[in-house]
Amino acid sequence: MNDQDLKFLILFILAIANDAIDILGLFNPIAEVFLDLSVAVMINLLLGFNVWSFIITFIDIIPGIDLAPIWTLYILKLYLQKGGKKSYTVKVE
Repeated sequence: MNDQDLKFLILFILAIANDAIDILGLFNPIAEVFLDLSVAVMINLLLGFNVWSFIITFIDIIPGIDLAPIWTLYILKLYLQKGGKKSYTVKVE
């Protein structure tokens, strides 16, 4: 596992935990906003500055939107965009 894979593993764990807390409604909305901001800060610390992480934080504040796994989908998008795992193809001759 290389350094980039480790960073994405950490971000996936944070995103899944954050989305689970949002869906279950375990904290009050103010605490959820701080949790969303902490995920956005972690994205920026691990992957470099990304304004979309803060835009998603403000979108996630809207009631009803936090039922979707926004953070997990966003981290998946970043992972696939950065290359992720390369798929292997077999050449048939």
